[in-house]
Amino acid sequence: MIDKLKLLGVNLHGVYAERNPNFSGGTINIKQNIQIASIKKQSLTLVKENALDIGFSFLLNYGDYGKILLSGNIRFLIKDEKDLDKIIKDWENKTLDLGIRNHIASIINRKCTVRALQLEEELDFPFHIQSLMDKIGGDKQSKSQDKKDSKETKDSEDN
Repeated sequence: MIDKLKLLGVNLHGVYAERNPNFSGGTINIKQNIQIASIKKQSLTLVKENALDIGFSFLLNYGDYGKILLSGNIRFLIKDEKDLDKIIKDWENKTLDLGIRNHIASIINRKCTVRALQLEEELDFPFHIQSLMDKIGGDKQSKSQDKKDSKETKDSEDN
């Protein structure tokens, strides 16, 4: 059913960031939480169709150091009224399809990560994607080391 969801837009309507100036140091554990707050039908007057309006929040919690909270909504156009009603009914019954939830969370994550990185830079927060960046950098380094080791092994075999 994901292929029937045509993304109309993602809007942020709330941006909150707070850093504790009295933070005394220590380990900062960053926890990310994406929540779907609401799913409802919305009439689109220009195209005379209905859309799926999804409210969300994106939280980065840095413990005692601070937090970043972004909230907004996503709108999808769904041509088939039955599919639209099924998604809303599944949401109300807390049985929303995992594929749809993951698709929504992915869109939220893409939109909010960009804004969160800007706020992290402005407020001197550690970057919440740093561990991913370390892993990517570590993989490059280990591949480079593997190539070097492989070349040294080949050179020693040739001698």
